[in-house]
Amino acid sequence: MNARFDACAKWAMAPLFSMLLACPSGYASFTASGHIIPNNIDWTQSTVSVSSNLYVAYSANGSLIVDGGSILSNTYGYIGFNPGATGEVTVTGSGSTWTNNGNLYVGNSGNGKLTIAAGASVSDSTVYIGNGAVSSGEVTVTGDGSTWTNSNYLYVGYIGDGTLTIEDGADVSSAYGYIGYFSGSSGDVTVTGAGSTWTNVNSLAVGHSGDGTLTIAEGASVSNTYGYIGYASGSSGGVTVTGEDSTWTNSSKLYVGNSGSGTLSIEDGASVSNTDGYIGYALSSISDVTVTGVGSTWTNAGVLNVGYSGSGTLSIAAGASVSNTYGYIGYTSGSSGVVTVTGVGSTWTNSSRLYVGSTGSGTLSIEDGASVSNTDGYIGYASGSSGVVTVTGEDSIWTNANNLYVGSTGSGTLTIEAGASVSSGASYLGYYASGSGEATVTGAGSTWTNSGVLHVGYSGPSTLTIADGASVSNTNGYIAYGTTASISEATVTGAGSTWTNSGTLYVGHNGSGTLAIADGASVGVTGTTYVSYNTGSTGSIAFNGGSLSTSGFYADASELSGTGTISANGLVGSGFDSFVFDNSSVASINKVDGEDTLTITVTADGIKTANIGTGIDVINGAQVTFARGYLGYASGDSTAATVSGNGSALTTSSELYVGYNGASTLTIADGGSVSNTTATSGYIGYATGASGEVTVTGEGSTWTNSGTLYVGYNGSGTLAIADGASVGVAGTTYVSYNTASTGSIAFDGGSLSTKGFYANASELSGTGTISANGLIGSGFDSFVFDNSSVASINKVDGEDTLTVTVTADGTNTADIGTSFDVINGAQVFFAGAYLGYASGDSAVATVSGIGSGLTTSSTLYVGNFGTGTLTVSEGASVSSQSIRIGNGIGTTSEVTVSGNGSALTTSSTLYVGSSGTGTLTIADHAKVTTGSALRVYNSSSALNLGLSGSNDTLLKIGSESVPSAGLVNNGTVNAFAIGSMAAGVYTPIEIGSSATYSGTGSYRAFGGTWVVSSSSYTLTINELTASSYGAYSGPLAGLRLAYGNGDLIVALASDSAGTDFSVTEITDTELENLVAAYSLSSTDADIDDALLCFNVSGYLDDYVLLYRASSSVEWGEYDYTTASSFYSEQDGYLSLVASEDTESGLGGFGDYALIASQVPEPAQLAAILGLLALLVAYRRRLRAKR
Repeated sequence: MNARFDACAKWAMAPLFSMLLACPSGYASFTASGHIIPNNIDWTQSTVSVSSNLYVAYSANGSLIVDGGSILSNTYGYIGFNPGATGEVTVTGSGSTWTNNGNLYVGNSGNGKLTIAAGASVSDSTVYIGNGAVSSGEVTVTGDGSTWTNSNYLYVGYIGDGTLTIEDGADVSSAYGYIGYFSGSSGDVTVTGAGSTWTNVNSLAVGHSGDGTLTIAEGASVSNTYGYIGYASGSSGGVTVTGEDSTWTNSSKLYVGNSGSGTLSIEDGASVSNTDGYIGYALSSISDVTVTGVGSTWTNAGVLNVGYSGSGTLSIAAGASVSNTYGYIGYTSGSSGVVTVTGVGSTWTNSSRLYVGSTGSGTLSIEDGASVSNTDGYIGYASGSSGVVTVTGEDSIWTNANNLYVGSTGSGTLTIEAGASVSSGASYLGYYASGSGEATVTGAGSTWTNSGVLHVGYSGPSTLTIADGASVSNTNGYIAYGTTASISEATVTGAGSTWTNSGTLYVGHNGSGTLAIADGASVGVTGTTYVSYNTGSTGSIAFNGGSLSTSGFYADASELSGTGTISANGLVGSGFDSFVFDNSSVASINKVDGEDTLTITVTADGIKTANIGTGIDVINGAQVTFARGYLGYASGDSTAATVSGNGSALTTSSELYVGYNGASTLTIADGGSVSNTTATSGYIGYATGASGEVTVTGEGSTWTNSGTLYVGYNGSGTLAIADGASVGVAGTTYVSYNTASTGSIAFDGGSLSTKGFYANASELSGTGTISANGLIGSGFDSFVFDNSSVASINKVDGEDTLTVTVTADGTNTADIGTSFDVINGAQVFFAGAYLGYASGDSAVATVSGIGSGLTTSSTLYVGNFGTGTLTVSEGASVSSQSIRIGNGIGTTSEVTVSGNGSALTTSSTLYVGSSGTGTLTIADHAKVTTGSALRVYNSSSALNLGLSGSNDTLLKIGSESVPSAGLVNNGTVNAFAIGSMAAGVYTPIEIGSSATYSGTGSYRAFGGTWVVSSSSYTLTINELTASSYGAYSGPLAGLRLAYGNGDLIVALASDSAGTDFSVTEITDTELENLVAAYSLSSTDADIDDALLCFNVSGYLDDYVLLYRASSSVEWGEYDYTTASSFYSEQDGYLSLVASEDTESGLGGFGDYALIASQVPEPAQLAAILGLLALLVAYRRRLRAKR
């Protein structure tokens, strides 16, 4: 039976019309033929609803076309139900729909085909395409607007064979997607064309237990949560994503070869994204991924595992890119992974660590201009693992932002060749005892750059080979660092091959290390080279036509062999013995040339290393330079050094230790010179038990310290300066620096010039000159600097340098005490200064008088870990880079600046409190100026401003050029009156217009709240008269400040300074017609009265004043009959005195609320709110008035 059932049949009833008119185009219709069950369906309707299952080709062939906007619905749908039956359904045209309220089978046991086209739609629950073992199913969804909605599972090849094509902008959606579900099944899905989409709400498996393929092409997209390619053991899956804008989005993990085998190809600008990525997840899986072509990307938001438990391969080529967090190649034991990154522009970006051979076997090749980057890199990470990395070809790069481990616990091999480059922070070959590492850098242009140290055998045996013009660089270099490193070795061979150590090189640090330099290769060491550094270590250097350039060199003759060149600033043998450098005798040394470089020819027997002794003599104009100098290095050593004669010089570019652990003497005489440069320090008697003695004697003899000089650091130190010799210290000189150390300086016509000086009088003897910016005694006590009395001090000269004549009894060093006074116009300069340096210290400093000044070029600490007090008065000044008041935990310190012309100035931030409590008081026309912010740091610290009846700017913060400057108040800012205050506007604080105020602290003016509303802190002072506020009279002055909805006036009488009184606006009341409410409280027992004044002029006598003793009780109308003797309502003001023997005195003043029974007009209300006043008058207890 083949029939077309549609509305056109009605036209056949009218022959005339049927001859003149054709059937209208696009009219709803069904076309059914063949074996369709039920067989009694009326296909003449535009909407057909089948109450049971619908079978198209039940036992024989059948077909059905739904078009023209027709609507078909049924329960289950079957196309090709029984074996041998072939069915075909086409749903086409906008509005045409087929709704399956249950499942849909396309090829149940027979063969089925479904086409959804031209804007039609089909919906169902679970779909089976190729349901039976011998069945096949084919679905095509094509055209913009065509949709297929599967609310549950979509199986493409369930037991049989299935094919799905989504093209030309069509959309398919499902809960889960499976391609090749059961073993023996096969499925194929193609999604192609811009706008074509397949959306899986949950996971998608390509090759679940059977075989599956997925192609995403020409701008199409597929999305799901988890993605699986080759899900179960024995399955296989293949996915190809190709073409620009083609995308596969996995919102969760992607498994390429979960337990089966999987293949993923991303090409020609396509992209794939997921969280974690796995290639070869299970032991049985063998899988691979290829990402190729410019613009092709694979983005892993999480980790990427290439060979998780199985075998995985990744190829990144032709400008493609892959990214992830952690990268693993060969993750678990028994796994294997191979990654190849090849071609210019090809990149693999690991935002975290990269493991090549994590626990399994891993191989990474970077070639032909490709690049790989990560934080830390591991080759052979865990025990039993193995990793191999090869970086080859010009412009091929491996970047390790942090450290690189070659053989961490497993076995690691790194090869850099043919002009490739690797960079890392610190690098370790053989990191653990069970690990072993091998690195080869070979070929011109091949480089390995370490911004940190390089360990060849950190704990495990390792080798480094640098050959054929390659180069390696690092800071410190170690060959056999640990005792378990066994034998580790480095070989540098071939013309142009270089190993550059910008720090120190250790050949045998704790283990056994060897270095071979051959055939024109060179090793450079900016610092010192040590051979057999620690007890029990062994080291050796073998030369065969190579060269070593080093600043310092420590080796035994027996540790050197072969023929080569060593260029060094000094050679030192085992036990840190030294050599005689003598320009008049070069029997032991070839030369000291014009560049102060010692060149030694090394022979097999090592006899020409140097004339080793227990000291160092630099005489007859010889010039010797070390990186760092040790005299008396080891405990028990006894070393003597002499630098003597005009032109003879010993220079260290780092520290110089005279008596490091042992005993040592240094004599600088007859015009000789010693200097330790580059802002480094000199130590005499460094360690506990060490002793050092330095004598500088004779005209022109000098010792120059570019940093600090310690005479007795932890041990015992003495310094003698005599006969016109001089010692210079760019930093500070400390005598007896640490507890239990002892030190002394003896003068005999010599001089000491130092920036700072810390010594006791008893530690100085003889007659000489000390030029210093400041003298401070032990325990950081201080001295009186007084221009009017120079019995103890010669002068404060025009350059602000203090010169002191030292005598044998030390009486003229200064007047030592726990106070520090700068008076009578004296000027004192320090680099930095402490008042109350140590815990338990208590230091008081006064800078007083016109012209007197204290200046520090860095921070001034008033209370560091002890207690400090600083007073600046009577026109004196203090200037510092920064000031900290109350720096240490538990300390309490204060600074007071008072008096006309007195000034405190910082170029940076001023801290009032830090870990401790600080107080800064500015009063009586003094001024404080900060270059940056002023910070009242914590709740226990305070800034006090004393107003003196004239409009002074007491505090100026920052400037227009410092936009970050401002007042940060986390404590309390207090304004108080000193004496009577005239009416006027006062601006005690000024900050730059671009600056701000911030913090959580409070602003108070004798109990009131100081409200700051802009970057200018302005107080308006009013004279308050009895005529304004009723019959009450008395000498009152006030600070008038904007507060809440009106004005707050706080009366300040001269006898009320220090009262702790607060007024807080209440905003959480539920009172109706509330004008304003305030809470008054005090912790000061001396407060007796409070004069309250409310402006009620706008309320036409229609107001109520409420009161409550505390927030825990109900409001009630204020009882005027129990008020004190003063109560007034005149001139628009309600005024009363609240005291403790009245209702208002209960509970510490209590809360007040003003409500209006009749709300005034808006304009009048605005005026009222601007005039509401609260007047608080403080008086000391005068019980007699009661």
